[in-house]
Amino acid sequence: MLVASGAGAKPREERKARRYAVRAIRVGGDASDEDKAALARDVGNAVEFVIVGNNRDDLVRPDEAARVESAHARLKGCLEPRCNLEFGDLTKAQRVIWIDITRSGPPGAKADWKVAVSQFSVDSLRDLGTSEMPCRGCSRDELLGNFNLFLDPLFANEPPPLPLCTLRVMSEPAGATVLFDSVAVGETPFVHTVAAGAHRVAAEKDDFARAGAGIECGADSTEKLVLALGPVEKTAGPTRKAGPRRSLALEIVGGALVALGAAGVVAGAVDLSLDGRGACSLSGGHTQCKELYATGTQGAALVGAGAAAAVGGVIVLVLDAVRARPRSLAVDLRAGPSAVSASVLGRF
Repeated sequence: MLVASGAGAKPREERKARRYAVRAIRVGGDASDEDKAALARDVGNAVEFVIVGNNRDDLVRPDEAARVESAHARLKGCLEPRCNLEFGDLTKAQRVIWIDITRSGPPGAKADWKVAVSQFSVDSLRDLGTSEMPCRGCSRDELLGNFNLFLDPLFANEPPPLPLCTLRVMSEPAGATVLFDSVAVGETPFVHTVAAGAHRVAAEKDDFARAGAGIECGADSTEKLVLALGPVEKTAGPTRKAGPRRSLALEIVGGALVALGAAGVVAGAVDLSLDGRGACSLSGGHTQCKELYATGTQGAALVGAGAAAAVGGVIVLVLDAVRARPRSLAVDLRAGPSAVSASVLGRF
């Protein structure tokens, strides 16, 4: 009976160990230098106790993490998804963690604290969000005690890992930034495991148009995607058609008419001013004055002809300007026997 029972019992399934990497433990707010040093050390020990001691998982030690960041300066201080992904790949960690601790309150042993633990899943390319723990009116020792209680279930009750698929992204040209579900995760050529399911993948590069596509990545499969980035379509401003140029002949004719008209008006005005005048004496039996000027008709004719010529010249010049650059235009021309006035409104 004992043998039969033992043979029929289902063996206990062992959980595969995960590998974690703590990228940063940052203590801020109004924490003192003593608080910062002590909490960075004690919180790091608490994380190691829970992950390694309780859960039998692996942990990238702080000295190893520091060596990786020293060898890759672009990772130092960068907690963006693409940096966490690269850091996790370099350290062979499936999970990247960073912890922010903030103190607020007056100086003294007790204060208000807030601890935020953020996680990024390297194997599934997902931001797992942030878990927060407030501790109001706590001393530093009380904060560490509460943190241990907060940390244990955070890692002990994790759901089973998601099914994964392999994503390969190429681009033409290469070296484009890969956006996985709108998050920058690396550059092409890009190869990595991701959570199985539907995703949106895009690639972008300076001076090229962005390209993207939706994919359905099945569990334990490989999805290959090639994205062709076309040239950027530059939006040109409104173009003006080159209008006809101003005519030199029309300018000469118009200018000449204006000049002749002005001369005619001046000459006519002189004749009109001399009409009926002259050197004449009726003494000594003279009965008429042949020296008197009779230039009224001539002067009026000259004024009229000069005014007409000037008006014609102005019209020729205006028409030439309008023909070359059409704009709104208003012309008011007035001519009379004694004066000519012309007003032109518009842009030429």
